[in-house]
Amino acid sequence: MGVGRHALRAEPVRNHGHVPPGGRRRGMAPADLRQHGAQGETGGRMKRLLATLAVLCAAGHAAAGTDGVTFSHLDWDLVCDNTRTCRAVGYNAIDDAGPPVSLLLTRAAGPHQAFQAVLRIDDAHGERPGESAGTAMLTIGGSAAGQAPLNGHLSAAQVAMLVAALPGHDGKLTLSHATGTWTVSDAGASAVLLKIDEIQGRLGTPGAAVRKGTRPEKTVPAARSAPVVRAHPLPAPLTLPVATKLAMAAALRATPAGQDCEGLLLPAGPELRVGRLDAARLLVSSICFSARETVMAFWTVNRQAPYAPKLVAEDVTEVRDNTLRSIHAMHDCSSGEARMWDGREIVLARVFTAGNCVGRRFMHGAWQLPTFVTDVRLAGARP
Repeated sequence: MGVGRHALRAEPVRNHGHVPPGGRRRGMAPADLRQHGAQGETGGRMKRLLATLAVLCAAGHAAAGTDGVTFSHLDWDLVCDNTRTCRAVGYNAIDDAGPPVSLLLTRAAGPHQAFQAVLRIDDAHGERPGESAGTAMLTIGGSAAGQAPLNGHLSAAQVAMLVAALPGHDGKLTLSHATGTWTVSDAGASAVLLKIDEIQGRLGTPGAAVRKGTRPEKTVPAARSAPVVRAHPLPAPLTLPVATKLAMAAALRATPAGQDCEGLLLPAGPELRVGRLDAARLLVSSICFSARETVMAFWTVNRQAPYAPKLVAEDVTEVRDNTLRSIHAMHDCSSGEARMWDGREIVLARVFTAGNCVGRRFMHGAWQLPTFVTDVRLAGARP
């Protein structure tokens, strides 16, 4: 999951970041996993985790605490992030038994911003061909529109043709190739494009997708600035005395997230990963669930007793690039968050959803659609 500056495009969901059927996620580096060393399965935590995943994935929502917007109508979804960049996603008609296909239309906020379009297909086995899959004949509303990649960006001319056709309910997009035919429905597209015009303040302007008018383009509001995150490295591991680890684990078990956490309940003693955040606080984690994937909980605690643990996240599935990543993936859907250390607190850096993805036949959803983005800058680097 990319966390970075000026994020514009959504990314296709890639299976390497999720759990394959019957498989297990690699959550941390092998040395980190050895330090955690948790094994087994805890029934209470598993039930809570699965219930949480079901709610998140079925609803297509990411975490609260952001001001993103989600909207769905028929075969189209819309997700706009906190900068007002909007991403509209179209699929096959819900009753179309043909091979899955999805179209992503992205438009940044502000005057004179054009749409960008990306296609993604899956074959009958749910595997996404690479860019080398070639091109196919593209038709929009029954009119030939030239060649288009089976997975990739449409040209500016093709995007303009598509956006002009969709509001008139004549924008059905079809890719024809020797290996198959893929059709993106236009049902719901007009309502979604109108919603983009509304959210981005384009109604009545020449650049509006649906309700065009003569209001000057310069009156369209500028994009909101993404919050800046000054990213610091996560702390290196510390070795604690056994007595300190036991006392700290007891404090963590007294919290709701730690009461049935596997790594805190091992007969041989708790398995903790501890790092020094600052002069007063430590970052502590333990593997809490490991039946099908590695799920970790993170807390900040005082360096000395009383430890007063404060939960950072109880659903971290990967630690990479100094980022705590929480991916909730189930069947056709996924959502997730990324958190980073800014030198003062562990802060939210990105939130995404796959949209209203149930029944769309893409493993864990076709796209990661941000509802919250930040401008991540390395601490000490020039602005």
